[in-house]
Amino acid sequence: MKRILCTMLTLGAVWVSSSAQSIEELVSRLRSVECYQGQALIELTMPLQGVDVAYDVDLLSMPSTAADSLNEVCDFLIQWQNPKAEGVEKRAFTASIGGDTYTYRGERLRHDQGGGRFAQFTMLLPQFIGEKIATALADKDCLVEMTHDDENQLIVYVVETLGSEEVGNAMYLFDEATLMPLEATLVNNPGGVGEQVFKIEYYDDYAIEGRSCDGLTLEYLTEIYPEVFSLYGNNDFDVVNLTGMRFPSFSLPTIDMERSNRDMKDGFDATTYVVFVNPTDSTTSLTIDAVRQAKNQIPRHIETIWAFVEGNHDDVANVIDSGSKDELILMNADGLAQKCGANHFPVIVVADEDGVVRYVSIGYNQGLASKLIYRTELIDDK
Repeated sequence: MKRILCTMLTLGAVWVSSSAQSIEELVSRLRSVECYQGQALIELTMPLQGVDVAYDVDLLSMPSTAADSLNEVCDFLIQWQNPKAEGVEKRAFTASIGGDTYTYRGERLRHDQGGGRFAQFTMLLPQFIGEKIATALADKDCLVEMTHDDENQLIVYVVETLGSEEVGNAMYLFDEATLMPLEATLVNNPGGVGEQVFKIEYYDDYAIEGRSCDGLTLEYLTEIYPEVFSLYGNNDFDVVNLTGMRFPSFSLPTIDMERSNRDMKDGFDATTYVVFVNPTDSTTSLTIDAVRQAKNQIPRHIETIWAFVEGNHDDVANVIDSGSKDELILMNADGLAQKCGANHFPVIVVADEDGVVRYVSIGYNQGLASKLIYRTELIDDK
């Protein structure tokens, strides 16, 4: 059985004794926060694995509205991004609302019943910090102490051991007046191969413009992330509903074994056909011919993205040549097709220079080329 031993280690500060009641007051304050709005910079390093990454995190939390509130620490919205990330994956969030958890990352939205207490970056929230310290206080084998640094701020330092082996430690620095966290250092598996070091710095300003603690609801979440919920929030989303929306982000391998990245915020260089096809379908070659025929008859520049679902490299190479410089051939586009709501192929999505979908064609027929020409001529590119 894991035993957690909580001790104070000397950090060179001026230590003074604090009563257990003072620690209990701190815990009570952290766990009972009515409305917390903050920002933090968290740096994660894994020294033995050469990992060094940072995240900007926005925090919003309030008392839990879950029916079974004993299993949920609080309602919250945590939004984060890696400011130095390359490619399209820069934004993500997790929200726990009334016991339901919504997580968006990697261009996927997931909804779970419960699970909020295990979500990423919850250890930054004051309610979860209070929960951690309270757990230690409840253990009769734990010694928890609190002290002050040279600037009279509160410090709590925790060491977790399993037998005689240290498995983790944490240091928290709290503002003396508000009792809210200012800094923290969390270490998992210190000295081990998988050692993780989290260094956290909270911003001084706890009021973020545009946020409200009047109540965190699903309606509020869909208001601030309309594209996420319109594209990924409905398993029954159909590709025909993509018209008028921005074409989704993707990061996919090409037939040349390179990688192509596109952000949802980006436009295209010209009107673009995104053609979803299965290389083993009997209509695929006919679809390719029809699209190229249409392009040749349109007196302006058109680009094509061939998005192949299923099949391997040889399957794709058997039905299409390397194409011209205005054609991009993507492999493993099943996930992108799913994002767009494309379930039956071929599907042709026509987007303008701004990246907005203007027309969707489903299936193949002998009039496909003529239909594409007509629809494309209705698009007035810059």
